[in-house]
Amino acid sequence: MVIRASPAIEWQHLPTAPLKESRMSVSRRHFLAAAGLTATAGAVPADTTRELPRQKFTLGLVTYNVARSWDLKTILEVCQKVGLAGVEFRTTHRHGVEPTLSKDQRKQIARMYKDGGVKIWGCGTACEFHSPQQDRVRENIETCKKFVDLVADLGGTGVKVRPNGLPQGVAVEKTVEQIGRALAECGKAAATAGVEIQLEVHGPGTSQPANIAA
Repeated sequence: MVIRASPAIEWQHLPTAPLKESRMSVSRRHFLAAAGLTATAGAVPADTTRELPRQKFTLGLVTYNVARSWDLKTILEVCQKVGLAGVEFRTTHRHGVEPTLSKDQRKQIARMYKDGGVKIWGCGTACEFHSPQQDRVRENIETCKKFVDLVADLGGTGVKVRPNGLPQGVAVEKTVEQIGRALAECGKAAATAGVEIQLEVHGPGTSQPANIAA
């Protein structure tokens, strides 16, 4: 069973109106080329021919803000064009990647992205387990399990869940223990399906490192 914690990263909206060109403006290609030359000039002597180490990290896209209104085809095309290696589908957005998809639809999406060379990293959900109302906690656990099956069918890596705060009037230790039990149950389902539960560092109080670590 694998449960990972990851920081919440919110992408800022990109400008929709074209920017007026000036002497200081450069194309993306020129910028990347210049940045690459600058980064390597000081680290690698000009007369060496040894290969640079393989890159350890790649960039991906979360459809939280920038891509929330894009369909599946647009997301794939943009990732290909700008060189993004993978995508996490945030639930409720236009792409429509939800547990309601049929088995055939899941296969089609998985094939589409595999053929396009973009990794489906997984699904970002709003599943949370801190509520003092146990029926709500149970509902979120069952929803998470549905996303586990979805991500497994898509060939993805995992399902992102989150804590979202500490309820007033409830001991912190009790809430943290409750979240932990829910994560353990979801984690067992994920292990069986061959995917991960990825815990977002999120929420007032619950985002504190000590509480996440607990």
